[in-house]
Amino acid sequence: MLPPMRPELFELDTALLTARTVVRRFRENEGSLLYDLFQANRNLLLDNFPKTDRALASKEKAEYYIRQSISDWMFHRDYVFGIWENDSAKLTGFIRLFHIDWDVPKGELAYFIDKDSGGKGYMTEALYAVVGMAMKRLNFSKLYIRTAA
Repeated sequence: MLPPMRPELFELDTALLTARTVVRRFRENEGSLLYDLFQANRNLLLDNFPKTDRALASKEKAEYYIRQSISDWMFHRDYVFGIWENDSAKLTGFIRLFHIDWDVPKGELAYFIDKDSGGKGYMTEALYAVVGMAMKRLNFSKLYIRTAA
């Protein structure tokens, strides 16, 4: 069963701009980019992203994941973002806003950054943009963010 439509979110921005990144919804045929990013960082991500690891087990499965995430976005069940560096247009990270409960409203964030891009502030910029969207545009009253050391 599909959740109720949320007409007030039909015009929700699919791209958020920061000083050095574009944080946007994935597009069709970008599954291989996400697959490559995840595989390059797999050893660092396995403990915290076991379901994502299974979902991105091949380039074909990664493309399915992207297309499902687009559908989830359209029905306001889940929001999956890629983080692209402005200078290189390289996919460097991933943010997922999920476990959304519109009755509260609230959600949870999961995210990772490429090992070669960590410590440069890209994720800080991207999270600031996504948290701002969640609180201001989606009107969340709660947002859960778990981090790993």
